[in-house]
Amino acid sequence: MTKSLLIKSSAMVILILTTLTISIAGWLTTMDNKVDSATLGDVSVSVDVYFLYQGEKIRDNIEFVAENYNGQSFTKQGVYRVNLSSVSNVQFIEYLRVDVIVSSKVDTYLRIAPYEQLTIKYPSGNNTIEVAIVQEQRMNFNYNNTQDPLDLTKPYFYDNSEQDGFYYLTDKVKRDELTGEKTYSFIGAFPPGTFSIYEERFSLQLGFIVEAVQAIQGPEINWGLPNRPWDEGEWT
Repeated sequence: MTKSLLIKSSAMVILILTTLTISIAGWLTTMDNKVDSATLGDVSVSVDVYFLYQGEKIRDNIEFVAENYNGQSFTKQGVYRVNLSSVSNVQFIEYLRVDVIVSSKVDTYLRIAPYEQLTIKYPSGNNTIEVAIVQEQRMNFNYNNTQDPLDLTKPYFYDNSEQDGFYYLTDKVKRDELTGEKTYSFIGAFPPGTFSIYEERFSLQLGFIVEAVQAIQGPEINWGLPNRPWDEGEWT
């Protein structure tokens, strides 16, 4: 099945994320990983974005390269291009994986916000123009946002995006002392047989904001949250 969406505008417009809708109409700009820290402790997290293609993790040259109106290209640091039309493309959506890597030396709470923008290419004179278009709904990524019924102690990313745009890891975490880090899957394998192929002129931009605070008073002070979003309990 192909999908056809109305072009919003040939001008670049601002990405909008509200608490009640995920209609997005703008370019994603350069997005670095944002980490907020409390006053004590060594807090560190990062996002690992890659494509798992034929058993190999592809991390190089996967950021979004855009063409501007004078024919020059530029790379959007921290914004990734996701192919929506070809299963033979190494950046096809079904191969996308996103992990959060925790390197904190102290107990840490973290949250992550994904931002996505659908784009379309069309010819204009001797050039090809790529613009943002209205996205009716989010892509059906396989977020790790469901509690494991066989292991209720295993943390998952609670979906609080309709309220503040973030997914919250439902436990305080810190690095493994032997390896110096601990990895948590945020986006896993795409649900098989559920993705409808787009025309080749469409693609997706994808970026993330990740925030981490020390467990002791970090969420209250840095995020302004007196209680945990997933169960309204106290931060411990």
